[in-house]
Amino acid sequence: MYDERDVKTKKVVREGVIDKMPDLEEMRKDIFSKSVSDSEHYEIMKKVYEEFGIILDPHGAVGWKILENYFKRHTEYPAIIYETADPGKFPEDVKKAVGIIPPLPHGMKKQANAVERVYSIESEPDRTLNGIKLSDSQIREAKEKIVGIFN
Repeated sequence: MYDERDVKTKKVVREGVIDKMPDLEEMRKDIFSKSVSDSEHYEIMKKVYEEFGIILDPHGAVGWKILENYFKRHTEYPAIIYETADPGKFPEDVKKAVGIIPPLPHGMKKQANAVERVYSIESEPDRTLNGIKLSDSQIREAKEKIVGIFN
């Protein structure tokens, strides 16, 4: 699925174009998907901490739970869970799950005392039959402001 864009202006002329429907049965051979409730991810965070001393962030807990579900039917391949978030970004969730507040990540500590900067885009969006979309003037304005931040 993709958005078709005008060759010259690069503006979206058709949203959500699907040239050919995928073979869902074929995809199911390679893709495993499940959902995890909030209570389940807290249970997993607690279980992993108690069993292994590892503090998972909420997203990592979802990955862990899904992998457990996957291994109920598929054990032929080893697997890993790769967390990209620091549990310290989710102190309330970690405290709720395991009873401790993890340390704040280094980058967040550095930002803690930084002056907050808020930039607004004042240009009007494009209004379409499907709703509001970024306009060319909004994109130009955003680029100018971003360049200004780093100069």
